[in-house]
Amino acid sequence: IVGRGLYVIQLLDYLEAMDILEKPRTDMLVLQSERFRLQRQKEYNRVLAFLGLPPRTLRNATEEVHPTKYKNESPSMPESIRQQLRTIYQPYNERLYKLLGWSDDMVWT
Repeated sequence: IVGRGLYVIQLLDYLEAMDILEKPRTDMLVLQSERFRLQRQKEYNRVLAFLGLPPRTLRNATEEVHPTKYKNESPSMPESIRQQLRTIYQPYNERLYKLLGWSDDMVWT
């Protein structure tokens, strides 16, 4: 399950395929779910611009994305496990952010 979160490895596979097919890397848009949740309108307009479409107002831009009734019922993650996951993911996230030219202000914590 941890491997599914190693996004840089997955992205590198796609970029390698694009290179083989001689497709420009600018043909791919990578979104970050944390940014989309916090800045839905801005990220939505980024997608539209990428597709060559004019900006539009997103309906319900302030509503929570994927609300769940289980939020308060889920057990919290033990801090020791959270730290282990941080240790595992940190180098991969750093590579991902460097590859995409993203700042690390939205790194998973």
